[in-house]
Amino acid sequence: MKKKAVYFYLALCLLLCILPVAGMAVYQTDETTENRKLAAVPLVMKEGHLNTDYFEECGAWFEDHFSFRKELVTVDALIQSRLFSVSNVDTVMTGTDGWLYYTDTLDDYLRTNTMNPRQVFNVANNVSLLQRYVTEQGAVFAFTVAPNKNSLYGEHMPWYAGRAGESAKNIDLIEPELARAGISYVDLFSAFERTDETLYLKRDSHWNEKGAVLAYNTIFDDLLMEHKTYETVDVLREKREIGDLNRMLYPLAAEPEWNFYYQGERHWDYTTEPKDVEAAWIQTACKTGTGSLLMFRDSFGNTLLPLMAEHFAEASFSKGVPYLMESYMEQYRPEVVIVEKVERNLDEYLSAPAVIEGLKIEPDQSVERMSAESKDGSESAVMPVADGAGDGTKEQSAVVITEGQPKNTQMKLEESQEDMNYFLLSGDLGDSGLADDTQIFVRLRGQSRDEDETYEAFTVSTEQSDYGFALYLKKDTLAAFDSENAGTITADVLIMKDGAFQIVDTGELDAQVQP
Repeated sequence: MKKKAVYFYLALCLLLCILPVAGMAVYQTDETTENRKLAAVPLVMKEGHLNTDYFEECGAWFEDHFSFRKELVTVDALIQSRLFSVSNVDTVMTGTDGWLYYTDTLDDYLRTNTMNPRQVFNVANNVSLLQRYVTEQGAVFAFTVAPNKNSLYGEHMPWYAGRAGESAKNIDLIEPELARAGISYVDLFSAFERTDETLYLKRDSHWNEKGAVLAYNTIFDDLLMEHKTYETVDVLREKREIGDLNRMLYPLAAEPEWNFYYQGERHWDYTTEPKDVEAAWIQTACKTGTGSLLMFRDSFGNTLLPLMAEHFAEASFSKGVPYLMESYMEQYRPEVVIVEKVERNLDEYLSAPAVIEGLKIEPDQSVERMSAESKDGSESAVMPVADGAGDGTKEQSAVVITEGQPKNTQMKLEESQEDMNYFLLSGDLGDSGLADDTQIFVRLRGQSRDEDETYEAFTVSTEQSDYGFALYLKKDTLAAFDSENAGTITADVLIMKDGAFQIVDTGELDAQVQP
């Protein structure tokens, strides 16, 4: 009898081991509730060469696609969370009292891996260039950051995550720089902290519907725009919300939670497909709305979208990164531009600047090269720039350009991977002897133009240092410097130091750039 029991147990174990593999012939896992893409089928050959990572990729593919994966993951998650209060999914943390948190927010919560002063400057500088471009187009600009859930409600964080750090986190470092740069910043952290009501979902990484309304009202209040406040709108509280973290952790056993649902007639509708707030590009129209909106947003904008769409006669919403800012501005001519970014992803501004042509130094971008050499024998030039006069008008004051410390910036000109109408000029200055707030400019010179043009570049972080730069140029703009296709475009990389521009590198661009 005992021998039969042993055989039965061994057979059961063998069946459980074989079933996920054998079942792939009829029931392969092709969907996931986790916030990532499933591993693709591995290839033996890649780009004409033997794939040396083939067996490793086979393992990753099997882990994502074996039969009954959701069922087995769910059972394992229930056991680990209910018995040991831990998560079996690396993207989700199991907190106390049924709360779940997104693992990617842990660095902000613990105040670890925070940005250095140069990175903080880069974020603020790049947002400042966005604002400058938008306002020069005659539109209203606002930038806001959606707080991580544990930034507001960290008391339910799991014990194994550690205690919240006491030092400044990225948003604390960035906010003063935004203020110094004069950016129209909407502070949602203070707005949420002023209310005692819990406005985020327990098992989702986002705010609930009431939280979305608070964010919406705060944005419009800061913009001094009249709007519907939803204070007198009927609200239903129902237990039917299944959050993103809930689905990630328990693919087949996610339990609904309470949320608020605002009632009333809806006046707006989608004008693009698919008609889904998760879509990467959405346009809406509202018969009772006024004005036009362009909003760059992430998943926190899902619940903001219906509120914005109800207010504006025409609205466009993009989840794309980097932002195709200039293309959308030229096509849709919005009156208001709102940029929303979740706290945990603020580092995207370090490496993915918006696609807009470099902003010129105003009011006159010409550089008059002096005939005489400077006293130290280096090239010098006079660049007229804007200088504020007492009566509010603009005067021109001459700024001398001199040779600075030479740097091998390894300038590279390539067609933009984001928009084929642009070239991307990039490089890196390294960090030797440069101040944290060093701005970077590029002056273009060509035999086909009598005047030079000087552009302010985005400041970015690269693998080499945090003193990289990125400058988008329209193809026809660059071609104008070489209309004879003679290959004579020169780029000077400039920095501002001690009130003067200095040339730190000069290079010849591959000028085969006819649009």
